[in-house]
Amino acid sequence: MPEDIERTHYFHADASAIGGYITRPFTGFVPSLASISLPLVGGALEKERKGRKWKNTVNYSNTSTTVSGKKQDTDGPWVTEVTAAIDDLNIREVITAKRIVAQLSVEHPHEGYIPKIFLTGSQFVDLRISGIPITPILNYDIFEGYEGAPGYPVKPWAEQTSLQKHVERQYREAGGGKDETPDWVKHHFHWLESGQKSNTSDSLVCTMVDGFEGVPKNFPGKVFAHSIYVRDFGRVFFGEVIVQGGTYSLSMVRAKLGSPVGGAISVATARSNGKTAP
Repeated sequence: MPEDIERTHYFHADASAIGGYITRPFTGFVPSLASISLPLVGGALEKERKGRKWKNTVNYSNTSTTVSGKKQDTDGPWVTEVTAAIDDLNIREVITAKRIVAQLSVEHPHEGYIPKIFLTGSQFVDLRISGIPITPILNYDIFEGYEGAPGYPVKPWAEQTSLQKHVERQYREAGGGKDETPDWVKHHFHWLESGQKSNTSDSLVCTMVDGFEGVPKNFPGKVFAHSIYVRDFGRVFFGEVIVQGGTYSLSMVRAKLGSPVGGAISVATARSNGKTAP
């Protein structure tokens, strides 16, 4: 690339503290009052909203979101940071937490196109299922060990061997290949379930949660790696990381509600996919 051509980075980031929809016994959308998006040129924005109780299904005391984007220096990277947080979450008296935070940092190089990814700051504080405390084991290193380290990645993240091996390990720990493993668990590892040795598309779904500590024998649910099934409530997925092309997303809680309440709720979601040209 000629030295006299100035590169331009187009920022993109958004954050949502909570959102979703209900399909039964009534229909409606779970309000997402603290959602926020970053301007194309970068900058910094933040939003905070006091809590509310919504139809005896979801309540919380406070939500906050922040997005920022800037170039570190003349020859330095473009850095985008996204944070979404919620306090005193309560979903149908089954999922409760003192605080949940999603924090995503994406660092695009001054030369090149594939960024470094960081999840530092993401956390669960006093997470409980039906009042029983459990502790997600957070793996902040899933974007480490890439080809090109310690510099910037030299090929797309969905093609990185280190990240693919991380997904393969999760597949085994979730019971992949076993007949008794539910289909809804296998769905997250469809490219492994089909017998492929690596992901051949530009997308990949994994998690930063390597299981849970403190799960007692009388726990009212069944654990499959980063997901939990709770009877008469539904399926819950924790710390999901989605790589889709050049878009990177982190969702700390995604609940697919079952009988008697149907619908889906996401909690603490951060996303970024800035682009540099030429």
